[in-house]
Amino acid sequence: MAGMEIAALVFALGLGGAAPVAGTCDQAALASTPAQTIVTDCTKLLRTQISDMDAHVMALHVRAQADLKIGRRMRALQDLLAAALLAPPDSKRLMAISMVYAGLGLVQKGIEPASQAIAIDPNQYALLLWRASLLEQVDQPERAIPDMTAAIALKPQEANLYNLRASLYLRTGRVDDAFKDFSKVVELQPGVAAPLKIRAASYYITGQDALALHDLDAALHINPGDTEVISNYAVVKTELDALSAPMPQRGSTAPARAVARTHDCTMFYPPLSGRLSEAGDVLVSYDVDAKGTISNVSVVKPSGVARLDKAASLCVRWRWKDLPALKDDATVASPDHQAIIRFVPPTMAGPDDYFGRGVTHLALGDYAAAKLDFDQVIAAKPDNVDAVMNRGVAFYMSGQKAPAIDDFTRAAGLMKNADEAVAAQELARGMPDAAPQVHAHQSN
Repeated sequence: MAGMEIAALVFALGLGGAAPVAGTCDQAALASTPAQTIVTDCTKLLRTQISDMDAHVMALHVRAQADLKIGRRMRALQDLLAAALLAPPDSKRLMAISMVYAGLGLVQKGIEPASQAIAIDPNQYALLLWRASLLEQVDQPERAIPDMTAAIALKPQEANLYNLRASLYLRTGRVDDAFKDFSKVVELQPGVAAPLKIRAASYYITGQDALALHDLDAALHINPGDTEVISNYAVVKTELDALSAPMPQRGSTAPARAVARTHDCTMFYPPLSGRLSEAGDVLVSYDVDAKGTISNVSVVKPSGVARLDKAASLCVRWRWKDLPALKDDATVASPDHQAIIRFVPPTMAGPDDYFGRGVTHLALGDYAAAKLDFDQVIAAKPDNVDAVMNRGVAFYMSGQKAPAIDDFTRAAGLMKNADEAVAAQELARGMPDAAPQVHAHQSN
């Protein structure tokens, strides 16, 4: 999230509602006064004796918002944290801190202040949605569902909330609950093709081709010229016809092993695994009943990555279909099938890929892995200041102060922007209590 976007979010929270402080160090000045001027005036004011504690807190907030406008996110976070210590607990201030943490790429650290804000104001719709989004980003959909449910209770006619919760339900294997939500969206938006298309795609992913075809047909009646729906309809119809084709006659008296009709599991490969280049083979077992339905899916031999094991299990349960076994020309259940699901990550093409993965590792708190990724970037591009700074952050967050100071000092020498160089030098001289800034994007 860019500094300007975070500043807009913080401003939208209504922080700084007190009377003007002094000069341009004022909430009202943010819209028309250059941000650097506001920072300078607020800094001068904060260095003087301010008898009014509310005014002191307000000056910190105004300076934080001005710093966000010019990309000084770490400095802004320090001011917001200082204000939170000086002022009584406030949900808006805590929300601002959470947003800035997320903007720095420290999503996991943003969850705690968001939770504190919800404890203060549990019926704040925006807070619930925000924490749910953070939990989903750190791959904790189970924890995000209660927040989405609470948000729906506050705005039960908001159709998109049901779509969001349904996607969380699918990720956690609660297929029936997901389709209840998808159906609620269709109910709230009658005569609209979009919710039908979303539900059809979800039916298809979970192997319910007939229901998917029904929704696509309904969507075509609403919008006959939708080329995407026409194409998807043809694909699903072809697969459904293939499943409905008569089975060959067999005279065997012994149950025959089912011939698996499987689908590529690529669509179940977790996005986070892609960013982290996770790979592995998962051996799963499952049963097939007399109707060809998959059941009793379990992981026999895990890949070593829990995310991939879960994805393999969901893929087999939702997306696979087997022709049932035959005995004396009748379909019968056949247990103990096994299959290996292989997940292959995108190829790591070069320094830019390692940089992106390093930022993701930082956000997840895996500082050792992040350091290795930025090592790769620095080996290829020794003057990449953002990689050097981020490796310093990885060292700092894992308690290794000496190498962190070395990287911050090195980064200061590489920086062309004087203000950023000063900030890096300050980090090298004295490590702050607040987390240093993560450079989520590389400088041009």
